[in-house]
Amino acid sequence: MSKFECTCESATIALILDQIINSNTLELEKELIIVDDGSTDGTRELLKDLEVIGVITKDLLDIEIANKSIPRLCVVGSMHERKALMTDLSDGFIAMPGGFGTMEEFMEVVTWSQLGVHRKPCGLLNVNGYYDFLLNMCDHAVKEGFITTVDRRLIIADPEPQSLIDRLNKFDVPPPSKWMSMAET
Repeated sequence: MSKFECTCESATIALILDQIINSNTLELEKELIIVDDGSTDGTRELLKDLEVIGVITKDLLDIEIANKSIPRLCVVGSMHERKALMTDLSDGFIAMPGGFGTMEEFMEVVTWSQLGVHRKPCGLLNVNGYYDFLLNMCDHAVKEGFITTVDRRLIIADPEPQSLIDRLNKFDVPPPSKWMSMAET
């Protein structure tokens, strides 16, 4: 069984999960365990047939943001602990359209893969081209010599949930690449 960390803004997750559940991917999705931020994002009804592991900080729990209907809700002391536990619990990462927090968390797991902290696939659910500008920025960073072509391939993007999950499951994450010297840039 695969466990994917899904990072996104709450308004988007309802739409994306609704698309997944109402598509032909429902059978595959029931085999997934979703590791999420443990917040009250209004999607619990959509997730009722899926196993969900929520990971939330004590600070957020204290201000009533936690989704207490999640059967397995892990409470940690800091955002760093939260990210580390979500990474430990996950076999891969999927970012759905979202804001700063989503992008920051996604780029951190990509960076951890680049550094060899983990060897897990990282994917963007690129609904309606939402992440096109981010992907173009990464391509530009390759052209400018800040990201290697091997490291750029650490990000898998697909507009279709089924296709993205299939690609992530088949992806062989490369070992950490050699750091470039200034002369090589």
